[in-house]
Amino acid sequence: MNASGLSTAMAFGRQSAPRSFSECLSKPSACSKFKTAEAVDQTGYYPTVSCVRYDAERDAYNVSLEEFVLRERSDPKPPAAAPKKP
Repeated sequence: MNASGLSTAMAFGRQSAPRSFSECLSKPSACSKFKTAEAVDQTGYYPTVSCVRYDAERDAYNVSLEEFVLRERSDPKPPAAAPKKP
């Protein structure tokens, strides 16, 4: 935990890599929203956007998580009940 009492641990879904080598050579710069978990086990700030930006000056890519939103701890919803057999 940090000084504010919030955990500093984070877990995020895996982001996809470019599909082909030629996509890597195109030096893309793009951001995309990603699906977030329905519930979180710790109150905290969670990202909603991932970005990949090409920096031509350094000939390098910058990868970032952005647009963090505060989410309150919540329990996941129970799975829907299976329909009863007649």
